[in-house]
Amino acid sequence: MSPKNSTNTSNRQTIARALHAKTQMGYQRALERVVDAAEKGLLPAVLDEAGRAEAVRILSAPTGPQPAARKAARSTQEVGEAAPVAPAAFPRWDGAAVTWPDVGTLGSTAPANHYVAAVRNRLRQDMAKFLMDRAGARRADADHCWELGHWIPSDHPAHAVRQAQQYLGDRGWTEVRVLWARPGAPFAEPEWINVNVTSVHPRSAGPQDRPWLSAYDGRDHFALMLSDIAALSLPGDDDETAPVDPDDQAKALAAGVQNPDLERVDGARRGALYQVWKNQEEMLRASAHPDRPALVPLGGIGTGGGEVALNLDAPFLGHPTRQTRDLLKRAGTWGLTLREVREHLAMDESQALAYLGAMVGQGLLIAPGTAADRDSGYWKITADGVQLGRGTGRKAVSRARADALAAKVVSAARDINANPASLWWVKEIRAVGPYSDPGREQLLHVDLAVHLSPRLSDQTEQAKAEARMEDDARDAGMTGLVRDMIGYGHWSTRRALAGKGTIVRMFTLHPYVEEGTVLFREDRDLTVSRTTPQYRKPTPGTVGQCSWCRRKVKAARIARPGEPRRSSPIALCEDCQGLGGVAGRADDYQEVYLHASYKALKKVKEVGAFHDTGCVLCGRSPASGQQWWEQWSGSEEPDAALKLCQICPGLLALADRREREQEWRELHQAACLTGMHAILREEAGLDPFTVPARKRKLPRLTEFHQQILEAITLNGVISAADMDRIDHAQEIYRKRDWWQSRMGHLLQHDLVTPVGGELRPPWSRMRAMEDEERDLVRKMRELHVPGPVWNGAAVVEPQPPADWVCFADQLKTLTDQYDRLALGLREAAQGRRI
Repeated sequence: MSPKNSTNTSNRQTIARALHAKTQMGYQRALERVVDAAEKGLLPAVLDEAGRAEAVRILSAPTGPQPAARKAARSTQEVGEAAPVAPAAFPRWDGAAVTWPDVGTLGSTAPANHYVAAVRNRLRQDMAKFLMDRAGARRADADHCWELGHWIPSDHPAHAVRQAQQYLGDRGWTEVRVLWARPGAPFAEPEWINVNVTSVHPRSAGPQDRPWLSAYDGRDHFALMLSDIAALSLPGDDDETAPVDPDDQAKALAAGVQNPDLERVDGARRGALYQVWKNQEEMLRASAHPDRPALVPLGGIGTGGGEVALNLDAPFLGHPTRQTRDLLKRAGTWGLTLREVREHLAMDESQALAYLGAMVGQGLLIAPGTAADRDSGYWKITADGVQLGRGTGRKAVSRARADALAAKVVSAARDINANPASLWWVKEIRAVGPYSDPGREQLLHVDLAVHLSPRLSDQTEQAKAEARMEDDARDAGMTGLVRDMIGYGHWSTRRALAGKGTIVRMFTLHPYVEEGTVLFREDRDLTVSRTTPQYRKPTPGTVGQCSWCRRKVKAARIARPGEPRRSSPIALCEDCQGLGGVAGRADDYQEVYLHASYKALKKVKEVGAFHDTGCVLCGRSPASGQQWWEQWSGSEEPDAALKLCQICPGLLALADRREREQEWRELHQAACLTGMHAILREEAGLDPFTVPARKRKLPRLTEFHQQILEAITLNGVISAADMDRIDHAQEIYRKRDWWQSRMGHLLQHDLVTPVGGELRPPWSRMRAMEDEERDLVRKMRELHVPGPVWNGAAVVEPQPPADWVCFADQLKTLTDQYDRLALGLREAAQGRRI
């Protein structure tokens, strides 16, 4: 058989693959180089094995033939049609770009991480190879790829925006599958999701001005930034166009990615993307509740919960409805597993399978196809299951209450429009959903469609104003709860309209839909023109001395929420920020970070005192040298002998005696932390700040707490370690802390008490607290709480009043009596088991 010549297509593809393997250049680029070299007669005339090797050597040389720059073909170009020459700056695959006057200011569409970059590059190579091999085309580009229903967004914003607008902009609601690197996900790899793309947005008005797609997944509307999208496909069963196989997927993620974490990713996870792509069964997506308006949430985020009113305490499938609701809420996209049900409800395998089967019978789940999958696979959630998982125990409001809430929103809209400092103004408000029906007397939500318009006519000036407002709010510590795809100014306008309640839901009013009843309309055009200087991102302020330890080291300014940080006179170094329970902001004076305390204490021990006189940590006087014990110290000997002021022991989580109880230590640390910030403010000349008293909400009790109480009733005394052993005997594997946290909940409710008064989690032996004890404890708590406090000048431990001491003696007598009874019951229970 004679060797094939250089005009054979398969020979060119073989050479291109070899060139790609040798030089690591893209397959498309390698194939174009081979085609150009063949057309110019630069390849060997006979392409046997030696000829192909010589061709690869010629083409891989630094001065080897380069392919001619070609202009991207339009989507209507016939396969194989020659493309005219274009400037080399236009990426061959990406095709044409948008040609707006300010196109150069578009935000980035570059890959959000190494995984997205690797997957995009490999998919482009595979799709180019597929187009060449299947159709014999002399070139391939994004437009040809989209004809097959696949889009790999360009890394260049002008090209990516053109592609998004051409492919998706005029289609209306388009059902697609998106390979998405979800921001904030526990893994950085992209995952496939099924959504409807509703619109294309080249810009956003927030400080991060990036192109994005508005998407709806059957539950919520949200934004997909183009930089987070690795690929997008139209749904279909044409598996021949699937560009990746399991081995290639692993190579695509591993090749050229300089990321040490990548090597620790399991190979099965790398192949999971391909398995989802190849899966013929479409992932179930829950439909919206019929009472929810088919509108995008105002700001792009929110309004996703509380669709159905439920009696959460009513029995359902043999358990409170709350438990089933919580299980379905945590099911996510895939569903539930047998192990999750067993751990959440503390069931054995047969009980959990029966419970899952009951949910299938109610139409909440879909059972796996095989018995093996029932044990280890996912029980998929249905649309009804999603709705139950989003149920709420909140009661519906009356029509009169709903009208009053809507009137407050309309009044707030007038105030916003009258305020020239507001970055947005309200053009129209409409009642939509069930609230627009005058016959509905009971309403779970008050749904309003709102048209917000930017105050500034120039989009760039609006974006700068949004960024400056957000910087000021962040400097004052006021941006922690912002959830808005448009910007801080937009979010603050939403909050000014409806506050932070859950009854009023606001949606974006579609400009072409005459839906609902008009509640408010602004006939004036309140848009204004304004020019401001160029925006520059402020940098956090630093100084050269720490305000607490007084060392000449780099220190960051801190401030209370509502106070400007950039001009704050208080600054803490890295060590003292941890001791002060803050990271650049004094948000909370209630907790000392133990890790930072151990780290600072270790530095003082190993490096030596920070100061020669006064306290070894802060240098303040008076200071006394004595022995100290760390928290949870297991030694009779002291852990440190240091000269400290009255504040620093609590910051370092030290106590003057080993037998100090945990409750005393926590109060001591909180008092010292409050005193630290009081001293800092006094030294800086700032007004004193009183930490507001917080009434801690008691945790809700569930049937797991009831299990503990029943175990105590049966055994007299039990510990979290005992409950953990019972779990393991039933092959339910949970962390011991899981039971310990529930023991803590019962302690907060005054339902249990430690035997002997000794609290040593998780081995503390708990017994039930009797009513007489509970009454005495609450009377004592009203009179006095023993332990250290900051009195405005020093950390002191006030003496209890005489009545408190009398109650304490009575409680001690009762406690000893009931401890003996509980221990006797425990011995009797152990005797029965023997």
